[in-house]
Amino acid sequence: MDKQISKFQYLTPENIVEVFRTSQQYTEGLTDSFPEYERIARNKPHPSIPKEYPKTTDGTTASIIRKTPHRIIQQLPSGQVISTVNDWLSIVASFIYTNKIIPNANEGYALLQKCWQVVERSLGFGYCPTYAPFVERGGYFCTDLRLPYWGDIFIQPGKLSDDDSQYIFLRSWWQTKDIDALIAAQEKLSKATDRTWDVDALKAVKEIVVTKDEKAKTPIEREKNVNTKGGVELITGFQRGVNAKFYTFHVQTTGTGDKTAYSGTIVRTKINKDPRGELPICFAYGDVDGSNPFGRSIVDLVGPLQNLIDAEMQMYQYNRALQLNPPLVKRGNWNKNKAKFAPQYYH
Repeated sequence: MDKQISKFQYLTPENIVEVFRTSQQYTEGLTDSFPEYERIARNKPHPSIPKEYPKTTDGTTASIIRKTPHRIIQQLPSGQVISTVNDWLSIVASFIYTNKIIPNANEGYALLQKCWQVVERSLGFGYCPTYAPFVERGGYFCTDLRLPYWGDIFIQPGKLSDDDSQYIFLRSWWQTKDIDALIAAQEKLSKATDRTWDVDALKAVKEIVVTKDEKAKTPIEREKNVNTKGGVELITGFQRGVNAKFYTFHVQTTGTGDKTAYSGTIVRTKINKDPRGELPICFAYGDVDGSNPFGRSIVDLVGPLQNLIDAEMQMYQYNRALQLNPPLVKRGNWNKNKAKFAPQYYH
């Protein structure tokens, strides 16, 4: 089957929620170890360190992951568009790529910073999801680069890579005011046919705020225990195919346990305008092993050894402090069962 010209729709308004839930369960089973990878890559101490031990780490793995992107990428991307026919259109495309797209792909961060992040995340997790949307800036329409958080990407079950997947889900978090601004912008359009967003559906879901689950929280949100309630959770389902439909929807949950039920409200339907029928989401891999659709990371290989080195360093520093400032000698009648061998400790 040719995935580029296939008319089959993997995602429909009728099955979108069920397919998403299946993809979510499959993906979260593969990313269980990612918070640990993230901790090591960020050079953070393990949360189970005994309280008397110093909260320090060796930092070797984190240093490799942090420095490698800057060694690999030292300038903005460059190059040219190559066509099989090498006609005038490829020359124009090269000009647009070099002089329009690259200088303007700075949403969120400078493009160079995002390129470094792609390599860093690929080394830390094995892959980095990238999303290339069309954006509008002062009347100029161009593509940009966004780097979704790993906890907000859900892949087709059973596939071994993003290129092998016929659909991928992307979760996004919206503030109510952002949705209000979107509604106002859509209502200003002179023709209802120009609207890609369903205004009535947006109004229905804009007040349904939820708390992020643990995998959706960023490292800082988890470490600082930031209050993440107040986001409207919207999911977009992308599927391959020329003129295939992309659906953005909101999932409502009712019941608990075995009686949990899910329903969805579609707030946007958009046609895939890529003439190849490809997805706007693709993965940059640090390494692949043919079995994990998210690749293989450096932390997966050296993480256990890094934890051992960290533990050795913490014990060494503890014993060093103990030798420099040993416990005081206690004489007389006292309870030896309560004695503790620790720096600067006396009963």
